[in-house]
Amino acid sequence: MLPENVSFRGFPRRVDYYRTGVVDIATGHLQFFTTSPDLPWMDQASDLIAPIADDDGHARLIGMGSDIEHPFPHLYRVDLRTGGVQSLPSGGANAQTRRLFLNARGAIVLRTRTSMIMPIIGALFLTTR
Repeated sequence: MLPENVSFRGFPRRVDYYRTGVVDIATGHLQFFTTSPDLPWMDQASDLIAPIADDDGHARLIGMGSDIEHPFPHLYRVDLRTGGVQSLPSGGANAQTRRLFLNARGAIVLRTRTSMIMPIIGALFLTTR
């Protein structure tokens, strides 16, 4: 399954597509999470982090947001019961950010970024908040 107006090139002719979500074991209810109702496919490879200290019933989702041309990790607060998603401060994340690291309370404490000056080498920088 691909987004509308997107064609796949390459081999094999298959695309792995998956969504982040949770299942209530008692009821079997499945809840998918998305940071963009219009572009739910942008959240593939997102990370769902739970439990979060002092934030019962919620998790953090690190997803790619809705910037198709320059995607970078964004942090969201997710209600595990309703699937509601709320954007949180980005901690300085930008188009060069590759990964976010959170503490037990779900706050960004470290991010990695690549240098766009040396894309061939792919230099890695660690930046603390």
